[in-house]
Amino acid sequence: MCESNNPAKMASGVLPAQNGGTLESFDSSEFSLISEQPQEEVGMYYSTNSTALQADLMSARFDLSEEEIQRRLFDLAEDNKSLRETLQQSSAVMRTELSSIAAWHNNITTNMATLKVTLQEAQARIQELEQEKEELMRRNKEDEGQTVENAVVSDEDSEYEIIQKKSKDTEALKSQLKEAELNIAALKHKIEEQNLKIETMQNMYEENEKEKTDLKSKLVNQDELNSRVSDLLNQVASAEETNNALKSKVKKLEEQLCSPWNDELLLNHAEEFQEKTNAMQAEHGRITAKLQEQIKSLEGKLASETQAVETLKIKNAEDKKLLSVVQSNYDRVTKILQMQSRKEKQNSDSLDSERQLESRKNMEQIDNLTARLFDYEQRLEESEARVSSLTKELNLAKEDSEQPTILKAQLEVLKIDLDTAILAKETAQEEAVKAQEQLRELQQAQAASASFCSNCGAGNVHGGRGKRRTHKGSESKSSNPEFLICPICQFGFTELHALENHVETCIDKHQ
Repeated sequence: MCESNNPAKMASGVLPAQNGGTLESFDSSEFSLISEQPQEEVGMYYSTNSTALQADLMSARFDLSEEEIQRRLFDLAEDNKSLRETLQQSSAVMRTELSSIAAWHNNITTNMATLKVTLQEAQARIQELEQEKEELMRRNKEDEGQTVENAVVSDEDSEYEIIQKKSKDTEALKSQLKEAELNIAALKHKIEEQNLKIETMQNMYEENEKEKTDLKSKLVNQDELNSRVSDLLNQVASAEETNNALKSKVKKLEEQLCSPWNDELLLNHAEEFQEKTNAMQAEHGRITAKLQEQIKSLEGKLASETQAVETLKIKNAEDKKLLSVVQSNYDRVTKILQMQSRKEKQNSDSLDSERQLESRKNMEQIDNLTARLFDYEQRLEESEARVSSLTKELNLAKEDSEQPTILKAQLEVLKIDLDTAILAKETAQEEAVKAQEQLRELQQAQAASASFCSNCGAGNVHGGRGKRRTHKGSESKSSNPEFLICPICQFGFTELHALENHVETCIDKHQ
């Protein structure tokens, strides 16, 4: 038990086993505070065995056989060994828990380093709160002056009223915080709705832009149609000019026909020319009718397109107004959310400071418990050494058979010393059980605080606790209840017959 004072050796998990001078290693993660057999039952078992042994030794006579004394001393040594193993296991488990708590503490410190950036924004709010505090103190003084004028109130009543007032203020602050959270949720919902409206407006704006481009292309086509209409009108004018020219030619031909030429030849030419003029007039009428129809259709299209452009202009102006209103609402909501987030950060900073204080207190209590456990282990070592020395003295007293009176006196002294050693062991065992219970309570409080601090790295605490896995193979190697040790030379055996033979030879050697 000497390496129990060295944390590095204890954390390594190597314990000296007195089995021929060999060393057996155990895994510290295989043990947990909630084992299959509770430590209280083990302590009760050992305490009952030790008390029974003590009662037997106190009620024993001087004619007690050596084998019975040897067997009872062997049982006591085995009980001490098992108690030492349980204490070592509990100390290893406590160190693993301390390492996990230290890792969690490091994670919290890193998270707090990131949160310290928001302190600059919180300073302004702190100043405002200080001003409000001064105002409240001033009002409190005024209220106290009024209460003094009205009636004399005792100190206890005033303290009780102050406590009630503070509790009411805290409840009011909590209600305000809840209302602020609800307002934040409502504002977030409104922001989402505004974002949806903005998206719909953007989609409408894009559609309007597409319609504008289409209208611009249509207006370009309208200009082309207007140019074509003007070209057709020019063609109509040129056709009318040609028609007038042909009419003048016809008149000239008619005048020529009146001259004394060949009447038959002139009649033939006049008929052909008349047919050509009729065909040209029919073609001219058909072309003019088509042009007039095209002009009317183009005028109708132009009027409808101009009306559509006007409606789109009006709609675009309305959309711009609505977009400006939505943008102003969005800016207002973002400002409100920024103010609410600052308040939440300030509240989280205060809660984190309180959690740090609680974690420090828990760490101090854990350190005190570890120191107490080390003290208990040292006391157990001393009691074991004393028991071994008492067994040796008892064996020497048994060897001296020629002096029965001295042997009886020594036996009485050895019984008294053995009783004191057993009482010291029981007290140390009870204190170890109490320390384990306190450690368990502290771990439960630490787990509760870690679950409460879920925004500050709760996943790390579960990762630290996930290391504690059970290994049945290493557990069977580290704790063997069938291993038997000689109380004189501390040599280990697995069979009781071999141990009895060895004890007889060992007694003969030491005589």
